[in-house]
Amino acid sequence: LVTAATAQAEESKSMDCEVLEVYARTVMDVRQNGVSLKNAMGTLEDGDELGRSMIITAYSKSRYMTEGLKQRTINDFADKAYLECLTTK
Repeated sequence: LVTAATAQAEESKSMDCEVLEVYARTVMDVRQNGVSLKNAMGTLEDGDELGRSMIITAYSKSRYMTEGLKQRTINDFADKAYLECLTTK
C-alpha cells in the first residue's frame, strides 16, 4: 500500500512538473514575442504568486530578435523550470 501511494505521488509530481514546464514555456514565449510586462501581469488571477514570480523572472531575461535565439531561450527557461520542479518536490 505504501509503495502504491509512493508511486502515485511520484506520478502526480511528474504531471505537476509537466504542467509547470508548459506554463514556463508559454510565459517565455510571450516574453520573446514582445508582449508587454503589464499585459502579461494582467493575465494573472489574484494571489497567483507562482505565475507572478515566473513572469518577473522571464521578463528579467533578454528578448531576442532571431527565431533561433528566441527558441533556445524559451527551451532553456522551460527546461530550468521543469528541472527545479523535479528536484524540489
